[in-house]
Amino acid sequence: MGSSNGGKKEPGGISDRFVALRLDDDQIKNVLADRAATLAQVSEEDSEAVKPKQFVSFKIGAERFGVEVQYIEEVQPLRDLTIIPCTPEFVVGAVNIRGRITPVIDIKVFFDMPRSDVISQDKVIVLQVGEKHFGIIADNVEDVMNLATEEIGSQLATLSGSHEEFIQGVADPQIIILDIKKLANDRRMVVHENV
Repeated sequence: MGSSNGGKKEPGGISDRFVALRLDDDQIKNVLADRAATLAQVSEEDSEAVKPKQFVSFKIGAERFGVEVQYIEEVQPLRDLTIIPCTPEFVVGAVNIRGRITPVIDIKVFFDMPRSDVISQDKVIVLQVGEKHFGIIADNVEDVMNLATEEIGSQLATLSGSHEEFIQGVADPQIIILDIKKLANDRRMVVHENV
């Protein structure tokens, strides 16, 4: 091969492993290219998973909730709430926002918590999830937060069971992060016209 140590490959190195598999140079290049592409794809997926997302936090009574910003169309003062008969208890009514009728829900009632008192200072967080359009009543909209996936911890025991599918988890300090996509697509969110 060459001089005593100059051109020799160390036993157990990468080249020796490929020789043991009886691969030629082109096959070795293809295997390495495939591995590099796979590793690059995994690191892109990992970086998306850890990339922080923006959430808006809001209060209803003593409870604090969070919603991902991408689903929020706007926040409006609660005005001219119209009660809608024959709707689930968590639907507090509907508001007309620039000619668009928006059903408004009380997320606490949806989670079987005590009903909130609706007052004139309340806000409506207007959400759009695909074709679904609705509002969540809020006493106060507090903050915009950047949260990475690992910053959203496990769920509160008080909201376990049938409601846990609508919760992504809990962020500090005790903000219940809602899964708005699952909430919007829940069958209870569809109001049937037949009574």
